Amino acid sequence: MNPRSTPRRRLLAAAALTLAGALSPAAAQTAWPEKPLRIMVGASPGGGTDILARLLAERLAPVLRQSVVVENRPGASNTIAAELTARAAPDGHTLLLATNTGQAVAPHLLKLKFDPLKDLQPLGLVAVMPNVLVVSATSPYRSVQDLVKAMADKPGQLKYGSSGIGSTQHIVGEAFNLATSTKAIHVPYKGAAARRTWTSSAAMST
Repeated sequence: MNPRSTPRRRLLAAAALTLAGALSPAAAQTAWPEKPLRIMVGASPGGGTDILARLLAERLAPVLRQSVVVENRPGASNTIAAELTARAAPDGHTLLLATNTGQAVAPHLLKLKFDPLKDLQPLGLVAVMPNVLVVSATSPYRSVQDLVKAMADKPGQLKYGSSGIGSTQHIVGEAFNLATSTKAIHVPYKGAAARRTWTSSAAMST
């Protein structure tokens, strides 16, 4: 088997072909793409969304025969990048690697200057990223039961990190608090890469 023929690469290749196919009617009329494309990312470089966007750009470029640049615009629960995409020229040259944080959660928490349902056009699912509960390798906890007991014994003393307010990690963390009748304090970061540098006794990761 070709070592480059991994499920992830096949998924990205399929996404590239789907994108090309979805935009082919416009391409027939305007010779799309006429210039380099941008993929807007609402997170800092080095995080999961950023890495995925760069892998996607790598596969899109040869298919579309045009340069594809990843542009990071972190902040405001991924909605800065989404708003820039919504306000970009409607010529198909500005794409958004959307997340559930920016498109499904943020509209209920923030007052946005755009409508995610009306101002953005979905093209297809690229990837699914699960949330995983992890702790520092140097922590004394070796199971969920250990962690829950510590949270119950020391309410409000343990902390969990997320990639931002309103992120899925934030929501899952609060749901974990409710499900276990305990309380860990939320520590938001500007992206997954910054969060991973944090060495805490308990943290949410993707």
